[in-house]
Amino acid sequence: MEALAALAEALAVQGGPADSPAMTRASTAIWMCRSFPMHRWTGATRDRVALAVGFDAFFSSVDLTRSIGAVNPYTQQVAEVGQVHLYTPFESGYGYNAALLAKLGGGFSLGAQYRSRVKVEYSGNASFVQFPTGYDDFDAIVAGLLPFDSNPAGLTEVTFPAELRFGLAWQSETWTFAADAVRMGWDSFDELPITLPDYPLLSSVRPENYEDATTYRFGVEKRWEKTALQLGYLVDPTPVPTESVSPLLPDADRVGYSVGFSYILSPRVRVDAAYLYLPFDERSTEGLDPEGFNGTYDTKAHLFGMSMTVRF
Repeated sequence: MEALAALAEALAVQGGPADSPAMTRASTAIWMCRSFPMHRWTGATRDRVALAVGFDAFFSSVDLTRSIGAVNPYTQQVAEVGQVHLYTPFESGYGYNAALLAKLGGGFSLGAQYRSRVKVEYSGNASFVQFPTGYDDFDAIVAGLLPFDSNPAGLTEVTFPAELRFGLAWQSETWTFAADAVRMGWDSFDELPITLPDYPLLSSVRPENYEDATTYRFGVEKRWEKTALQLGYLVDPTPVPTESVSPLLPDADRVGYSVGFSYILSPRVRVDAAYLYLPFDERSTEGLDPEGFNGTYDTKAHLFGMSMTVRF
């Protein structure tokens, strides 16, 4: 019983699921819709300069899941005693944007665009599920410390990064070559707070300390009468410092290879399809994860997309 009392004290001090080093699994998803209506002005110098300004509207929700781990005093091993799930409805945040396009002559054009940071505050509910360990006394202590029988309110917030983009393109009747550089202000994501107002000991603030990063993209398009083929390449360094690499938000430097195809169905309808392959560099936590989730991540992504454009 002394061991069980010590466990109860440890869980109460550590804040349980949010910041315990015995947490075993974590996942996160942020679902986002983005709208950016713009108003455009065209310069009088032979329509070679255009300026546009507008606002960004973000609508997003957060889905966070973490397992709850604790040392079983009977086995002296970490046991998964439950799971906490924070889910929110779609919330909104707003920002602004501005863009400039200049036609330089000879088929060349130069563009620049800026999007501001957007902060979104989320309010939802947390649910706790207990996993039996087979030791009744141990399970009873855990059940008395965590709100498995309720859905307490949960709060968090995310500040989406500012974006500064520069692009250069050359275009003829049948070819386009383009390159751009995108500077992402990821330093806005310095922490991930999880607040349970009714259970302050279960609240936490996870340091993230993301760093600004610049992505470089290159592309070429070949056009025929009704079809077009696109090829692309990108270099995308990670903004995530080594100590923030975890199952919650793993990331690594990556390159990307893309191919696209377009077909004009009619003067008003165009269909596009694309595929992007993203191989990530192997990334190790180097023993620096503050919650003890140390390991090596090897990630690859295959992304497919289709769209239809209708002109009115």
